[in-house]
Amino acid sequence: MKFLLLFSLILAGVNFVHAYQECYGCNVVMEENGVKWGVENNQWCTIPYRCMGNNAYPDQGYFNNFGNNGNNNPLQFKEAPYDYQNPCQQAGKIVKESYNGINGGNTLNVYLPYGYDSNKQYNIFYLMHGGGENENTIFSNDVKLNNILDHMIMKGELEPLIVVTPTFNKCEARTFYKEFRESVIPFVEGKYSTYAKSTSPADIKASRMHRAFGGFSMGSASTWAVLVNSLDIVAYYMPLSGDNWEANGGYGKAKSVADAIDKSGLSKNQYFIFCATGSEDIAYPNMNPQIDEMKKMPQFVYSSDFSQGNFYYLVANDGKIYAR
Repeated sequence: MKFLLLFSLILAGVNFVHAYQECYGCNVVMEENGVKWGVENNQWCTIPYRCMGNNAYPDQGYFNNFGNNGNNNPLQFKEAPYDYQNPCQQAGKIVKESYNGINGGNTLNVYLPYGYDSNKQYNIFYLMHGGGENENTIFSNDVKLNNILDHMIMKGELEPLIVVTPTFNKCEARTFYKEFRESVIPFVEGKYSTYAKSTSPADIKASRMHRAFGGFSMGSASTWAVLVNSLDIVAYYMPLSGDNWEANGGYGKAKSVADAIDKSGLSKNQYFIFCATGSEDIAYPNMNPQIDEMKKMPQFVYSSDFSQGNFYYLVANDGKIYAR
């Protein structure tokens, strides 16, 4: 599976700022993984940095302008053309599916590219929503990711692929990996044409280089959990605006990922991690310590060119991308 499969959604202009509104007040109802939450007008909202003291704003002094980092073709950010949000003349199809999983009955959506042919093999990307959302959010009229995918595929900017939007709302974000591996993959890939020859554990494992998992916010927590627990069946990961909840502290979070990689016995060209967030995102100060520690570890080769490395982190700031 090409690196394009993972970062094309980033280049398409997916917003790295959480959908949650900031609270007007400073009344903390709950704190989870370093994020303080309030409730206003019966809606969850995030406690703003101004409520946390003068030293709460993350230091942005370490940003360097995005350069080529030794690569001939550095990764660049660009907003999606406005018309990509409009319906495309070569539109794919979104299929609503119901299945019985280890957590009971559930639903998910399957995006099939224009001209989907069951006699062909397709790469597959599982993309998880954030907290307070569901499997319909990513393909809703508020996001319109299906339209963006349609235009990119039609223009040859993205190879045709299957995109699946499941939900963790019957379990927890960080435990979804169990349902993903035991229920979702066998159901989806038993029905649609991927590189898995069958849904046997051996064939799912053999096709791991054609399978990706990503997610936003709490969906990013799901992504890190899938990485830590399911490296044997997924090769590509795209955690957006969320750190690893499988451990504590920057070093601990990074080490839990490194330990999982060591346990898997995989080579450095058999797993790839593309991370991103926004400089104003509530996840920003939580992701950075983990990323900084990962850069120090031999399991991760930092490069925006996945033919040269297996790990990268982008921060969107004022419409520009900076490399840390």
